[in-house]
Amino acid sequence: MLNETNNFTDPVQSFEEIAETGSTLKDFVSKIFKGDKVIWVVFIILWMISLIEIFSATSTIVYRQQNQWDPILRHAMFLIGGVGGLFYSFTTSLTVFFHY
Repeated sequence: MLNETNNFTDPVQSFEEIAETGSTLKDFVSKIFKGDKVIWVVFIILWMISLIEIFSATSTIVYRQQNQWDPILRHAMFLIGGVGGLFYSFTTSLTVFFHY
């Protein structure tokens, strides 16, 4: 994380500052989940549906591949990559994307 002088700060220190200032979990969540709440709700619902779908389809995939962890780990990597890309796009300035 960067502070006002563009120096890296300790992320643990940020959590300690939140605890010291008496900020609530709601304040912490609102700092992480910036933007439109409807988009976040749709994203979380689709994320949960994808987890349910991969677990329901795992039996068929495992029967063909003979490995039970491959489909679950592969799907987990896609989910982690998607969440990382989403957080990156929300925290990055638009000038980085539209620099001409």
